Amino acid sequence: ATNLIVPGNYMFPQDNPIYLNQGWNFVAYLRLESAPVDAVFESLNNNGSLVIVKDDFGFVYLPDLSFDAIGDLLPGKAYQVKTNHEDILHYLSNDEDY
Repeated sequence: ATNLIVPGNYMFPQDNPIYLNQGWNFVAYLRLESAPVDAVFESLNNNGSLVIVKDDFGFVYLPDLSFDAIGDLLPGKAYQVKTNHEDILHYLSNDEDY
């Protein structure tokens, strides 16, 4: 095991929308607290853009099948996200709950 320290400024989630291309994207989870994957990606799912979310273990969230093997998104992690078309992921601020 090893630690990687990356210096820099914290990116407040509400101030940093993530622009998604059609197809596969690599998305950082910017919030300080975990949140349910279905709640975080609800707007992308509602407009039909979201196809699948995968974590680093290969667990998936498939909204069309109502299948969630991820559970909560975790601070400091990133996820693979596949979309049907370009879209924007907006996170709530750390002061708000999903």
